[in-house]
Amino acid sequence: MDNHIYFQELLGKAAAFYKSIEVDKVIRIIAHLDADGMASCGILCRFLLAEKRKFIVTFVHDLRQEFLQKIGAEHYNYYLFLDLGSANISILEKNLPNKKILVIDHCPAEKQDLKGNDSSDVAKTGDIVHINPHLVGIDGSKEISSAGMAYLLCAKINDGAMNEAVINFLGVLALIGAIGDSQDSGGFSGINKLLLGNAIEKNILTKSQGLTIIHDMNQPVHKMLEYSISQVLPGITGSEAESFNFLAGLGINPKHDNSWKVCAHLAEEDIGKLKAALQNKFMDKSFILNLYGDNYHLTSNFALLGNNLREISAIIKACGRLGNVSIGLHLCMSINNIVGAGDNTISDIALLAKKCSVEYRNKLLAVLSWYAKNKDSPTVMKGNGYLIVNLTSIRDFNANLLGKAIEMISIVGEVQANTLVLGLAVENNFNVKVSLRYVGQDKESAPKLDRILKEITEQVNGEILGHRHVMGALIPREKEMDFIKIARKVLESRAMEEIIR
Repeated sequence: MDNHIYFQELLGKAAAFYKSIEVDKVIRIIAHLDADGMASCGILCRFLLAEKRKFIVTFVHDLRQEFLQKIGAEHYNYYLFLDLGSANISILEKNLPNKKILVIDHCPAEKQDLKGNDSSDVAKTGDIVHINPHLVGIDGSKEISSAGMAYLLCAKINDGAMNEAVINFLGVLALIGAIGDSQDSGGFSGINKLLLGNAIEKNILTKSQGLTIIHDMNQPVHKMLEYSISQVLPGITGSEAESFNFLAGLGINPKHDNSWKVCAHLAEEDIGKLKAALQNKFMDKSFILNLYGDNYHLTSNFALLGNNLREISAIIKACGRLGNVSIGLHLCMSINNIVGAGDNTISDIALLAKKCSVEYRNKLLAVLSWYAKNKDSPTVMKGNGYLIVNLTSIRDFNANLLGKAIEMISIVGEVQANTLVLGLAVENNFNVKVSLRYVGQDKESAPKLDRILKEITEQVNGEILGHRHVMGALIPREKEMDFIKIARKVLESRAMEEIIR
């Protein structure tokens, strides 16, 4: 049977779950606070409002034992987990007994690739209905996001409560969620490609080729380079001087008349120069393939956020990561309100969202500045096959940014392939947050990060978070130095195992 037929059967199980909920019952929604989780939640909430359903939403970075115990004691019967939960099915069963649960997630599941079993066995575990593309052989890291699944579910169960025009706009949110998880890298594929085609056919989106690091046509060109954090440019990102030098080397004047040249002023010749120079400068870097490619634009501006889907996705992600989830969710639920600056409600929210985006960017650029000053200090530990970056000394650093910060440091620090990168940051007075990532092209053959981090964390009474490819943990603050000491031993031994293998 075709994978997509299995997938439709999974959606059917989710639809049956929804239809089984009594109309007077409250639906408890737990969503991931990144762009995909917020887009997923925006889609579901718009649909539930149209259906006149009651719901309560909480956004979280991860599913922690304390949080699950807390919601397990709530009086609600129906729980919906969006963009998280697949790696925690057994934990959900343990902590939420007798609750009816629907998990919609695209991250690697505890048990993978169950196609061939009866679809009811795949989707149902006790009182949990589990919808994940990996379960039926569809690549959830590339072909569809959680927002895409939320959209398809709502489209499937819509019975006239929401008109077709609104449903089609919610399909744009599905793509915004996919972009937030980098599923647009190299162009959309799979179900995402079908969703894109539908949006273009409905004249909601356009697609064109160009530099993918241009998000805002009104941004000065040198700032476009300096502020490039979605795609970090080593030696350029974070440095105004180097951005000017790069443009000067290409003969591109950063001024236009008496003001800065913005991206809209770039001639085709200038764009060609930038493309060639960036490709030449970073030709040995894996990310170079993503610097030039498809760009996606709404056919009308979305309030003050413009029309570039990557920019909108980045702004929504910033809102979530900085804890301003109500702003991000409001944007997602307003996506079909294509309005100008005259709409005060949407415009005010958009202004707040843009401020979040600027703060998010500045905090990450500050980390790069910190790294440049401290890369040879004891807070940055380099070993055979690993790098440990201890950010606990950075005052007021937001631990929700740790994963992105470690990713950026890995790029600017030109970390070699097949390296394990471990980051630490203070979360609060009691806990230190940990993030472990693998730098390398072939993620499937990467070391099992969950096993590695568990081996380290269990020795300091910490708690494992995340999933196989992006692992995190929470450790007692007083155990920070013990954790680092143990981590160095474990990571060194893992590196030796890889060499022997």
